[in-house]
Amino acid sequence: MLQNDIASQYGGAFVTVVSQPTITGGTTATPGTVIPCPPCNSGTPVSDEMLAGDACLLPGETLIVQVTIAVDPNDGGAFFNFYGALENQGTTTGVGEESGKEVEDLSDDGTDPNGDNGDGGTNDPTPAWFPDIDVAKQIDPANPPII
Repeated sequence: MLQNDIASQYGGAFVTVVSQPTITGGTTATPGTVIPCPPCNSGTPVSDEMLAGDACLLPGETLIVQVTIAVDPNDGGAFFNFYGALENQGTTTGVGEESGKEVEDLSDDGTDPNGDNGDGGTNDPTPAWFPDIDVAKQIDPANPPII
């Protein structure tokens, strides 16, 4: 099971899903099937299951699922961390094929799923930074506007 409730993590900054979840990489030989989340396109929370029950990850294997969303970082209800970034973290759960025990793992920012990636832990949320964009206008004296 893979859940990622982006809307509740981003707050008012979440607008909609632009492209449905897709599997873009990983080391598992059995990545499974992505489940589209149609209600996401209407601005409802992205809390639907993202994978069908046919994925199989062995210990140490990885799976990369990508979803593209639209955000409005200027929305007054946006949830920013202390450093001014939006944060996202997915949760995956499964049942051991031999043990029958349920396991859970939180996604980790960076490329090493077992290391601290320089962020100080193994379950760090992924930050999204939105730099300020400035717009400048200038009138060209050689081509003044026609009024």
